[in-house]
Amino acid sequence: MGCCGSKEDRYEDDLCSPLLRHNLTHEDSNLIDISNTTSDPLQTQDIQERVEKYKELLNQLVVPSPPKNGLHNNDSPIDILLGAEPDEGVDLDWLYRSMDEIQIALDRVQVEYVDDIVVNLTLNENTSTIRAY
Repeated sequence: MGCCGSKEDRYEDDLCSPLLRHNLTHEDSNLIDISNTTSDPLQTQDIQERVEKYKELLNQLVVPSPPKNGLHNNDSPIDILLGAEPDEGVDLDWLYRSMDEIQIALDRVQVEYVDDIVVNLTLNENTSTIRAY
């Protein structure tokens, strides 16, 4: 019988049922029962020993002091730029004119097809690096 009371026969159901039953039986036999296993919780003495050990290790760490120029070595370039102050000596009109001239020059660049480019690659014998010439 089909789905939702329809009268169409489901021939595939007869074929799939044994396969499904086989798969379920196989998976059931592969299960591992861990309900009876108990884990040994850490005792307070173990916890205290670990805390002391970690404190000793932390006290041995040397934290480098920041350089005298005020920049930290571990700062990312974005952090450095975000922390930078504007330079009062820059003429903004000159900067904007330069940016406009650069954009005009980029717009005027014309690329023409001349010929195929051939790049010869050689494998260096001592190392496995490829070098172009």
